[in-house]
Amino acid sequence: MRQQDIEASPAFAKLVNNTTIIIPAYNEERRVGLMINKLNKFVNKFHFRPRLIFVLDGCSDKTKEKLVYQLNNLKEKAISEIIEYKQNKGVGYALSRGLYLVKTKYVLFSDFDFSTPLEEMIKFEKYYEKYDVLVGSRWSDKAFYKNNIIRRILSWASSFLIRKSLEINVKDTQCGFMLFKSQAAKEVYSKRTINRFGSYFEVIAIASLKGKKIKEIGVVWKHEKGSKVRVSDFIDSMRSLRQIKKNIRRGVYG
Repeated sequence: MRQQDIEASPAFAKLVNNTTIIIPAYNEERRVGLMINKLNKFVNKFHFRPRLIFVLDGCSDKTKEKLVYQLNNLKEKAISEIIEYKQNKGVGYALSRGLYLVKTKYVLFSDFDFSTPLEEMIKFEKYYEKYDVLVGSRWSDKAFYKNNIIRRILSWASSFLIRKSLEINVKDTQCGFMLFKSQAAKEVYSKRTINRFGSYFEVIAIASLKGKKIKEIGVVWKHEKGSKVRVSDFIDSMRSLRQIKKNIRRGVYG
């Protein structure tokens, strides 16, 4: 099958046209241009008008001003909304806030820098109707192995501990590129208790407990300068893991 045939597939068009993309942001003024360039590439390639919800998670810089300006100057206008609040609360909280505005059948969560390009949604086209949750996996991408060695080791170690402790069949438990059926996302996120990075694997664990159909799919990933992930986030993730295990024992997730 030719590349053009893949790009023009009715299944992919249906997915994009019925998906809202939620993008959390925390002090991203320096990377707004990078994000917009990647968004333009996606729009120009597929000629879709994506639905975007940006959640400004306690930004104290000029992220909003630059974002509004750049969105207004897109060659093809995106359908976009911006949520903002003053206190930084974490990615889990931000995604939950964005979900309140979702009216489409599907919702995609993405990092602000599109470290996994939106074009990677093509890899979901065969599965999105059959599964409740599609989890992007960076482990299949060689670029991920070229990542900072300390971050790579910590990412592998934390993912191993998480999937073994929570008994979830997902190798990359902290990838920010995930597609949900919106109804499933709202059900799962309504039970979320972790606000920060641990929320990624908490919602996977909740979805698994609730019998949601989950599939992990390899995606392209590229580290971009300015990423907010730090070594201290590994420690925070381990704290979150302990809390999630307690929640499961206590029946918090219902």
